[in-house]
Amino acid sequence: MTIPGAIPPPGAEPLDPTVLDLLRASSLAPMLDQPVNHILQDMGLPNLPEMPSVIHMPELPPLPPLDLTALMRPLTDLASAFGSGKLGAPPPAPARRTPRARRTPRRPPPRPTPRSC
Repeated sequence: MTIPGAIPPPGAEPLDPTVLDLLRASSLAPMLDQPVNHILQDMGLPNLPEMPSVIHMPELPPLPPLDLTALMRPLTDLASAFGSGKLGAPPPAPARRTPRARRTPRRPPPRPTPRSC
């Protein structure tokens, strides 16, 4: 943070002047610290009107109750664009194959031998 009118440290660039610094160097400098009514009087203009301490405002009509569903409707419509949020049943897991014991090949039953008579 810099302070207006502060001298910059050696080697630093000088700070830009503030608006007040520029006005103090102009022909408006004598008017800067005077009340507005004095400046207007010097210019031949009438003073500002006195402002009442309390301004009476007309009563405002009662506000209708807030409908929270109407307020939330855009959000729910946006969320529904992404789907219902209900996930279907997961696909069935593939059956695990268990290694089977090796079977020895079955031998065909023996053929009856022809008998000779």
